[in-house]
Amino acid sequence: MDKVVSSRTIAGSPGALSFREVLERLRNTYCRTIGAQYMHIDDIRPKMWLQERMEASQNRIHLTREEQLRLLTKLTDAVVFEEFIHRKYIGAKRFSLEGAESLIPLLDIAVETAAEHGIDEIVFGMAHRGRINVLANIVDKSPAQIFREFDDNDPENFFGRGDVKYHMGHSTDATCSNGRKIHLTLCFNPSHLELC
Repeated sequence: MDKVVSSRTIAGSPGALSFREVLERLRNTYCRTIGAQYMHIDDIRPKMWLQERMEASQNRIHLTREEQLRLLTKLTDAVVFEEFIHRKYIGAKRFSLEGAESLIPLLDIAVETAAEHGIDEIVFGMAHRGRINVLANIVDKSPAQIFREFDDNDPENFFGRGDVKYHMGHSTDATCSNGRKIHLTLCFNPSHLELC
């Protein structure tokens, strides 16, 4: 296990590591609580890009204390919002995020990273599951407005949007942690932006 071998094909490695260190790096990258599957990709460029990014960081993201607290707050907000909707609107069609609450902090990181890279606008087009939570906790649609839509039974207000209230979508200008503004839109169908 202590024999030194070439590690040139492991991104971010010094070029030679003991077999024990190679195993540790690969386990850290591929064998923790979340796995990575990309070997089925036929195009070698994205496959190598993924491999290099994952192995160089050992699939770990380094967050400051402030970032950790922001993400914990986002996760907590997502859970509390789901619990409230579940209790308040029993039997309502809501396509819960339960079990996938980590989507909210992940989208938050994506929005923050996009702002850091100079992106001015993001349009979310997503499946039903979790959309109401994304509206409230990422796109900053007012919970009061969401609750009014749940309470509103007038079909004229939702014409063309089906019986799921949050098909109406939302659009807002968000300020990221670095102070940069980014425009966020969530639509039922991105090809029909006028409905948002």
